[in-house]
Amino acid sequence: MQINFDVPDSKRFQRAANAAPEIVFKNHRLAMKESVRQVRDLARVRHRFRTRTGNLVKAITSEVKLGGTEIIEGRDYLDEDRAYYGKWVHDGTKPHIIRPRNKKVLRWATGRGKWAYAKWANHPGTKPDQFLYEAGRLSQDNINEIFAQYTNRAIKEAGF
Repeated sequence: MQINFDVPDSKRFQRAANAAPEIVFKNHRLAMKESVRQVRDLARVRHRFRTRTGNLVKAITSEVKLGGTEIIEGRDYLDEDRAYYGKWVHDGTKPHIIRPRNKKVLRWATGRGKWAYAKWANHPGTKPDQFLYEAGRLSQDNINEIFAQYTNRAIKEAGF
């Protein structure tokens, strides 16, 4: 998902960017860091999945990549090293057959200390819980405010 922001007072901003690009870059880097942190933190608290270990919540990560004097991207993502299953929770799964990997049969608890066994099972699939996209959508207005604040700050620091 891509989030765009509006630059307030674009003529003054353009003059400030031409006169002091390092000041504008510094402020927009700070705005980007604050924005992706906000989306990350919102995604960590607004989700529908039931957390058992907390690994999937901790796997919601953010980063800002820089390239020279420009921001290449700011993104929130799921760290697959911490929770490899995060993409399936986020994007859902289609119905599929489950087969045992290391044993001859599958086994699961049916309740009251009893077990069920099968050579395979039909899994109905899971509904997607797109908590990252939802956090991005809910943060759109705040991100515009953050960038407006840092853009105005950059314009003032540059003397315009």
